[in-house]
Amino acid sequence: MSTAALGPPGAKPGQAAGQESALWAVLASAADAREYCQSWLAIQCRLIPGVLGGVVLLRLPGAESYSAVAVWPDVRRDMSYLTPTAQQALMERRGVVAPRKG
Repeated sequence: MSTAALGPPGAKPGQAAGQESALWAVLASAADAREYCQSWLAIQCRLIPGVLGGVVLLRLPGAESYSAVAVWPDVRRDMSYLTPTAQQALMERRGVVAPRKG
């Protein structure tokens, strides 16, 4: 896969490569689980064709429930459509990829 395919729509090849390099740099030097998961998720979602969104759920030390520690593409975006898939992943204790509906 070319790095041009990794960038957001309309990204130039050099720009996409720079974004990918930045994500790998953050992943390699992450200071905490949130930073690591956010970079990891962005890398994964950019590598898989057709991905619309993703979330990483963790139960952090001292917490009683899972919470979203990483969201892709943007934490400000409504990602509630991922809730059923996230619940399935937690119940089955495995990663889940759900096909796009409609």
